[in-house]
Amino acid sequence: MNLPNQYSIAVVLRDVAQRHHRQFADVHDEDLNWPEWYAEYMIEKVNFVLKTNLNTIDLAYLLTLAYKRFRQEQYEEDKWADFFAAYLVKRSA
Repeated sequence: MNLPNQYSIAVVLRDVAQRHHRQFADVHDEDLNWPEWYAEYMIEKVNFVLKTNLNTIDLAYLLTLAYKRFRQEQYEEDKWADFFAAYLVKRSA
């Protein structure tokens, strides 16, 4: 596992989460399309850091899979970005 890449992706995820929260602060319902929203905002950085050529659909799918695995394994909520980053790094290798 490439820890510098994992750290960089975790930073990107936290930044995107803050943007998403600000964008949808007035919405009281769950944003069911969050994987697509995240993918749109982070695709270029992910491809640069991981040296991949993912498209937004593929990245959104990977984010959805990471979310499902995160829930299944019942990690602590504050560990989500690190978990997702590790998942993305591993799946893109």
